[in-house]
Amino acid sequence: MSERFDDVARALASAQSRRVVLKACASSIAGAVLAGLRVSSAAAQQSRAATCPAGQQPCGSHGICCGGGGFVCCGTGASQTCCQSPQCTSSGTCCGGGQSVCGSGCCAAGHACCNPSTTYCCNPNEVCCGGACCSRSMQCLNGSCVPRSTGGGGGGGGGGVPCPGVPGGSCYPGSTCCGQTCCRPGQTCVNNLCV
Repeated sequence: MSERFDDVARALASAQSRRVVLKACASSIAGAVLAGLRVSSAAAQQSRAATCPAGQQPCGSHGICCGGGGFVCCGTGASQTCCQSPQCTSSGTCCGGGQSVCGSGCCAAGHACCNPSTTYCCNPNEVCCGGACCSRSMQCLNGSCVPRSTGGGGGGGGGGVPCPGVPGGSCYPGSTCCGQTCCRPGQTCVNNLCV
């Protein structure tokens, strides 16, 4: 700002036109106003930090107090958001709306994470098998997707779960028939939906 003052003083002392002098004055005033805004913005951020309860910090561009109670400030810089800690990915993305964390990204609601290192998600009613997703007409056998008739499981025989509403008439071994779909192990069928 002292440089601008020197510019104004030189302009007033020299034999320059009024236009040049007014331009220097306007430039100095604008510089002073902008410097004041930067200071007030930093002070506002410090003020928000002072008003957050213990264990919390301002998060995101609006400085929402975040932290504790299972919430974390997820992300960095302007892309920060207050997020439930299990929904914050390794890259700082907050998965929401029924999404699930899959490495550095999110799987859509109802999709299962199959390979977190590549953020590879299986569609609903598919099963993750050795890093690939098996369709309903396939089963996972020794880490590979194979037709249901291979090694049992086709048509409900040889260890498959009978399920007339799905292609092939059965679900892979260990799954549960749920109307027109197969639920993965650990899922429950509620109103013909796997949860």
